[in-house]
Amino acid sequence: MQLKESKYGWTKLMHAKDFEWKIIPSDTVNGSQASIKTCISRKSEGVIFEYCNIESLPGFFFSHVFKTPNNIAVTFEDEALSYNELANIGLHLANYLRYLGCSPDDRVGLFTDPSLEQMIGIWGIIFSGSAYLPLTPGYPPERLGFMIENASIKIIFTQEKLKSELAKFISEETKIITLEDVYDFSISKGHMASVPTVIKLNPENLAYIVYTSGSTGKPKGVLIEHRSVINQMRWLMRMGYLGADKTIIHKASISFDAAQWEMLSICSGTKLVISNFGVDKNVFDLIDKIVSNKVTLLQCVPTLLQALVNKPQFSECTSLTHILCGAESLTKKLVQQCFDVLPNCMLVNLYGPSECTCNASFYEVTQANLHVDENAGVPIGIPVDNTKFYILDDAGLPVPDGNIGEICVSGVQVARGYLNRSDLTRERFIEYPIGNNSEPIRVYRTGDLAYLGSEGVYHFVGRSDTQVKIKGVRIELEEVKIVLESLDLVESAAVLVNEGQHGGKYLAACIQISANESTFILQEKTSRDELVSCFKQKLSELIPDYMIPSVFVFVDSMPHTVNGKIDMRKIKTLIDERDAEEFIIPRTPTEEAILEIWKSTLGIETISVTDDFFELGGNSLNAVDTISSINMRFNVKLPFHIIFTASRIEEIAGIIDQGLTKKSSRLVCLQSSGMKTPIFCWPGLGGYPMSLRILAEKMARERPFYGIQAFGINEDETPYSSLKEMVSADIAEIRNIQKEGPYYLWGYSFGSHLAFEAAFQLEAMGEKVEKVVLLAPGMLKGLLTTNPSDEYNNKELIALLFTVFSRNVDDPDLHACLEASSDEASFVEFVCQKYSIANPDLVRRISKVVIESRRISRELSRKAQKFIAAPTYIFSALNDELSIFEKNADCFRGGVEIIKLDVTHFDFLVEPGINNLVSLMTKHVPSL
Repeated sequence: MQLKESKYGWTKLMHAKDFEWKIIPSDTVNGSQASIKTCISRKSEGVIFEYCNIESLPGFFFSHVFKTPNNIAVTFEDEALSYNELANIGLHLANYLRYLGCSPDDRVGLFTDPSLEQMIGIWGIIFSGSAYLPLTPGYPPERLGFMIENASIKIIFTQEKLKSELAKFISEETKIITLEDVYDFSISKGHMASVPTVIKLNPENLAYIVYTSGSTGKPKGVLIEHRSVINQMRWLMRMGYLGADKTIIHKASISFDAAQWEMLSICSGTKLVISNFGVDKNVFDLIDKIVSNKVTLLQCVPTLLQALVNKPQFSECTSLTHILCGAESLTKKLVQQCFDVLPNCMLVNLYGPSECTCNASFYEVTQANLHVDENAGVPIGIPVDNTKFYILDDAGLPVPDGNIGEICVSGVQVARGYLNRSDLTRERFIEYPIGNNSEPIRVYRTGDLAYLGSEGVYHFVGRSDTQVKIKGVRIELEEVKIVLESLDLVESAAVLVNEGQHGGKYLAACIQISANESTFILQEKTSRDELVSCFKQKLSELIPDYMIPSVFVFVDSMPHTVNGKIDMRKIKTLIDERDAEEFIIPRTPTEEAILEIWKSTLGIETISVTDDFFELGGNSLNAVDTISSINMRFNVKLPFHIIFTASRIEEIAGIIDQGLTKKSSRLVCLQSSGMKTPIFCWPGLGGYPMSLRILAEKMARERPFYGIQAFGINEDETPYSSLKEMVSADIAEIRNIQKEGPYYLWGYSFGSHLAFEAAFQLEAMGEKVEKVVLLAPGMLKGLLTTNPSDEYNNKELIALLFTVFSRNVDDPDLHACLEASSDEASFVEFVCQKYSIANPDLVRRISKVVIESRRISRELSRKAQKFIAAPTYIFSALNDELSIFEKNADCFRGGVEIIKLDVTHFDFLVEPGINNLVSLMTKHVPSL
């Protein structure tokens, strides 16, 4: 083989024929563990190395050297090494390392650029019996220095060109060696006699150390043994991914955990193609490497695969038989795109942390199984050979199949532990008595969440430490990311929880627009606000509102770490910058005064005048209290429902400063889009329509949706004393918006009585009512009252009033409220203190509306029965008493359908209960 001595330091050793090693297999060693003795000798020196176990990497490697010594082991650019050549040069390095004192479980650093020297370094260190620590040139010196010091590295193998760079961040005691030094040693006679002749490597000896991110801000070293790597290689060979007829390309940073099995795949007989550093950033170069080298196996993260399938040239990579994806979630959309480009290539979804030798489970995706469960992502499949998964709950007990728990991994691929971190090793690598096994099983607690699906494969859910709580609701960030990436517009997405300028937590998304859409977006044919609105609308059809990000940042390309993973730190910086750009301080005295009110009612110190009240955590109580306080401060009479149409400080300030505070309609437009006939909906007791917001967003995508605020909540309003008067006034408001039928009338809880009465009155006027929908029309059993008194000494009345504010019949403060409330004043005082309501008159007005509604509701059962012709749909709540409507179904002459839900009264209109309601409404109510 013609070699370029001026280009590669190892060529001197190749030309030193007097120092060639003779590699021969010897007889099986009796009593060893499926072992074979491998002997390597110098021509005149006798046996120098003897590897006594094929379960070690040298033994496994040399088994292929015996079979195919002249096969190409590794190529880089226009040079190559056969198995025999790589073994010989690696043994020279190993001999020198042994001379320097290296022995099993010692650690040697590897600091090289992509090159043949990189492979010589890895295998030379392994042949010496030591473990290698990969160090990537270009990594921050502080991080490299920490890894070298933490691993107690005394020797580092590098290239001549990198010696000066390396010397900048290591101590003087650390020895730097290159192949020039190995050559000088090899030609120096007299040194060989001092080298031990036998290397007793066991499967439990250390093979390599790889550093991963640590929660303390410092990386932690994962200790991987020979047996773990051998098991991984045998599995990859059994699956047909590796073997003597296979070619794999190595392109990742050598410090990346998944890069290790790429580089070590040589020991399986596979040909390794080394690409230049950064080839994964230039997909055209990567495609050229794959095509020109007839690569059969590509390992990549989904982000890189997406970049590849976006290029028409990727279709030329027909030599690829397998693509192995890992490190990030793999979407079905990307899988299908890959199938469309390379129909004969199998896509394999891999899962596994560094602590389990990278690949702990796999799922071979096919056209047949891709759409087995449309609601789930691509599974992570089943464990690899000699590996087992346990899905455990917080108490460490197995969960039933289908339930989510933490993945705990046992088996030969589980790492020895963390270097110099015995505390963390004890915490994450545990001896656990699972099942009836009397012997504890050593498992690694991954911190990842998954469940075992009905088809017998595991589904990844996300990280236990990325399960976050926002506004009291638990959210899995991985689920939001998967849904985002399922959208046609999205090529890649990242989701995180951020703490904004206002101090509150919110979901934020960073999105890379699909290549076929990006030109349209970047030319500003679609504004950023329009794009955000589009995303929120699409997401509202797929996930609950609380899972929809509040902030969206759009990028040309997703930032990545040197290991190819999405760089969440850079994304957080982008989101923080967006947050800072959008933060606007008060510009007028009115905005300043309103800001102080918002701070008090929301309990948030830092608020922008452009922040949305509801996105900051606003609810029905503090919304009404906020408007009440604004009215008192400015001596105006803004209606409470104005917060729906003016939900930002600058908007309310503009209304006040322009004198636009005249009385407005009590009908609140909660959803304005759509050209179909609008929906008019009455809320429950208390009469405030904010509780209908989520319902409007989910159910009225093609129709405007109006919530009807009860008369009596705004200042200077007195509740009507009869149902007929209430509804007559509401119909007058409705007909200001829609002059004539057909009408769509809905009602929740007490609002069901108003919706029914409105249908009755409108039909009496000769108008057509198209549909009536009654939601949870019955009374919750725990709130049934037998005492008709409307006085505050009636404990049943106090309990009912309290639940209007607490929205919870089991609120632990109910008993305290009953004890403290002896009259209206004491009840109002208790509620104001508990919910930090500044205006007691507001509580009095809401209470009067409730009391009047309760009295009317009581009288309904004694009045003559009424009939309506409109088709009616009743959705009854769990544990509610039967309503008057369910008891008298014959009053619905146009027919009635009663649908029972497993959702309680107060959970009907909030997440996650409303999802059940929406699903059933979509199924049972036609033409919504």
